[in-house]
Amino acid sequence: MKILMPIAGSNNQNEKSQYIKTLYEIGKKTVLQYVYESLNHITDAEFIIVLRHEDICQYHLDDMVKLLIPGVKVIVAEGATKGAACSCLLAIDEIKDDEPLLIVGSDQVLNINPQEVINNFVERDLDGGVIVFDDIHPRWSYVKLDENEMVVEAAEKRPISRNATTGFYYFKRGEDFITSAQRMIKKGACVNDQYYVCPCYNEMVLQQKKIGVFRISKDDYFNLNQQKGMDDYEMYLKGKKHENS
Repeated sequence: MKILMPIAGSNNQNEKSQYIKTLYEIGKKTVLQYVYESLNHITDAEFIIVLRHEDICQYHLDDMVKLLIPGVKVIVAEGATKGAACSCLLAIDEIKDDEPLLIVGSDQVLNINPQEVINNFVERDLDGGVIVFDDIHPRWSYVKLDENEMVVEAAEKRPISRNATTGFYYFKRGEDFITSAQRMIKKGACVNDQYYVCPCYNEMVLQQKKIGVFRISKDDYFNLNQQKGMDDYEMYLKGKKHENS
């Protein structure tokens, strides 16, 4: 399985640090380390990371990624992209048509075993799958479901249901992501001039592909893109350390 992580979008310096958010430290580890460690339960995973050229020049982020992730393939975005979907398409030559693809955010940690989620999607023979939690805030992406809990519509930054999505997007075949992303871009289906991954599922729905969900508690989802999320995760780690002691 290919695991694709784009770090080529907005990654401004954290208010408490001179470094970008990816390199913000929580309990002596960077955000990127926590994100990777939350995914290392996935078997036979091959990581592809998309990095901004300016982050490589300023922070040597490519060296850090190669030390952290054995065998990682680094793709360089020479300039700004039009969103996460566009950043992911920069890795098109590394995505195999018939191989499963997982696209994950570089600023989130899920307090679950991701292999169990993937196994669930595989056992249900889904063409696509996404992890969801209950919320209504417009900062998230959302999916609307039918009576069989299958995705019939996806939207970015618009609560069309209570099924908010995490940045964990499964595709049974890499080709499905490539084709759906290209169709989405061709239609100009962007939000605030940005092309996101979640709305790619709309194109798959139109092709009668099966897209399912895996539900988790909101308490098991930590979004580290904002300071509050980082603070919440730091409190969680301290509580966990206290329990273990």
